[in-house]
Amino acid sequence: MPQKCYIREAARKHSCRPMMIVQDNYDRIVNLLKADGSNNPIILDCVSSISLELTFSFFSDTDKVTKEHTLNIYSTRAGIEKNLRPESPFAVGYEELLPKLEKTELNHINICDITTEKGSYIIFTDYEYQAFIGILFSKRTLYEVREKMKGSERYVEHVFVDGTLVK
Repeated sequence: MPQKCYIREAARKHSCRPMMIVQDNYDRIVNLLKADGSNNPIILDCVSSISLELTFSFFSDTDKVTKEHTLNIYSTRAGIEKNLRPESPFAVGYEELLPKLEKTELNHINICDITTEKGSYIIFTDYEYQAFIGILFSKRTLYEVREKMKGSERYVEHVFVDGTLVK
């Protein structure tokens, strides 16, 4: 029986993005991760999880986030993890991500999220999905996200079967 995959997005003014754009962005992210070629265990785990039930979210290219803002937020989060949870961090991968964010010449950073029952993969790219910057893994699971977002008008899931958007 085919696995169902769900795409989650923050709906803009209660409307969904065209399904073709959602499918295309998902495919581009998966291809970027597969093409990375590194032995980064977070990337390898994420790629092995794409056959699981999952959600995928991404920023609209009309709501671009600057590199400086992204670097400030994730540097702060890394500091919190290091100081408050050094033995059992909730998110990992900062040590590889932050230097790459500092070095990138991109002015804007796209952040995508793939969430499964294993946890969430936070993926940093350009808005054209051609340049992979880095990835984090968070312990936030699909069940936790769904529980948190119950009843939210801004929570939208698109159904994927065998990697194809069907609903």
